[in-house]
Parts: sequence; structure tokens; C-alpha cells
Amino acid sequence: MQFGEIIGEPPWLFHHIFDEFLPVKALDNVVSKKQVPLISQTRNARDLRRAIDHYIKSLYGARESEFCETFARLIVECSSHRDLHKFLDEPTQESDLKPVLSRELRSMKSFKVHPREVPIGGSTRADLVAYKRRHETWEERGFLGRIKDRKRIQWFELLGVELKTAKRSPDPLYRQVRVYTERFDNSFLVITPLTVLTWGSKEYHNVTRFVQEMKEKGMGVLLANKNRVLGTVLRSRERKIGEKNRRELAKTLGLTRAQI
Repeated sequence: MQFGEIIGEPPWLFHHIFDEFLPVKALDNVVSKKQVPLISQTRNARDLRRAIDHYIKSLYGARESEFCETFARLIVECSSHRDLHKFLDEPTQESDLKPVLSRELRSMKSFKVHPREVPIGGSTRADLVAYKRRHETWEERGFLGRIKDRKRIQWFELLGVELKTAKRSPDPLYRQVRVYTERFDNSFLVITPLTVLTWGSKEYHNVTRFVQEMKEKGMGVLLANKNRVLGTVLRSRERKIGEKNRRELAKTLGLTRAQI
């Protein structure tokens, strides 16, 4: 399952943010503070990106990991924390992402969204839980394949979403992934462009290790800001969850009349 355009894993994720989401003001800050030579003096986004790209490669080489880490560090260091939040439409808190994801689920995927956080095991609470009514036809066949009995079985597809902003480090996420993938048919983790830049400016490996871990566990990764879902980094891999988990979560959501 995916939400919108596939952006791709690092380094494409870094390049996508560099090419699509950084405004002229943020790029101009780097050029001005680092004394980056400009081929053209128009200072439009295309020229600024080209100048920064040449500057990084001349100093650090053309390796993608070095480019991504250096570019992220330059952006973070050359703009104030307040300006970066404004430039990238970074949510003030994780709850600011809920309306964005709720709209997306309702409009594109026809899910109903539970209004509150949901406990899903241990100390973990899912930031956003959505469900969609599904039906299957069960048939019992007898002699010569004739249908003896036919039932229409109703159940609910369950989807869980964890929200993260640049305030949070990636470390606690690994402990939560297993819980999400055991409780939901599909699960996603939502990060913001500033989250990627903040983690990547410290060490590029932070982002690559994080994405690889999500990929191995089957949890999808979405990129979003406070206004919209910007694209999909990783698709969610659908899991077959246990009946006990499905029943417990359905009961928590108040879906007790459904046959699941």
C-alpha cells in the first residue's frame, strides 16, 4: 500500500527534498554564508541548487552519502531553527499531522479514522488508527463441487500510523515497529522533510539505517508536512495479523458487531 507518488529511499529522498521543497531563501542562506560562487547572478532556485551541488562536490567528492550528509548539514547550519520550520512547513507538534493524514485516508483510501490515540500493546499507543469495512464470500462445496452453503463474512481492514517530527530521534522507533506490524494489516510511519535533514546532518547512516529497518519489518514510510502528504518513501507490506489481535483492536475501536 502506498500514499501518493513514490519518492524512493536514500539518496533519492535527500535529492527530492533538495530539488522540490527547499525555497530560494533557504538555498540563498547557504550560498551567502559559505561564499559559494554563482555561475549566474540571478539567484533563482535552479542556479542556487546548481551552485551548491558544485560546491559540495568540489570539497567532498561525488559520493552520494557524502553529498547528502553535507547538503543536509549546510541547510541546517545556515538557517535558523525558526526559519527552517517556516521554509519547510514543519508541524509544531506531531498532532498537527493528524488532520493531514486523516484527510488523505478519507479521500483516497475510504478509511474511517478513529478520533483518539489507541493503545496497541505495552506502553505503545498508535497516533492514528483507521479502518475500512471489507467483505468476503465463504463457500462450502459438496458432491461434484456443488455449493452446500454460502456465507458473506464481514471484517475490518486495520491501518496504523505513527507520527514523528524533527524533535524526535530515530532510536525509539525501532522498539515500536514490531508492535505496529503485529497489530495492523498495514502500518506507516510519517516523517517530515526537516526530520530527514536533521537526522541526516548528524550522520547519513542514521537515515539509511532507519529506512532499511522499516523495509525489513514491512512498515511503510510517508513524507509529509503540516499541509499535505508529499509522497511515499516506502510502501507498506500487508501483514496477516492474528485473529486475537484483530479482535482485541476491533473491540477497542468499538467494532464489536463485525464478524472478524
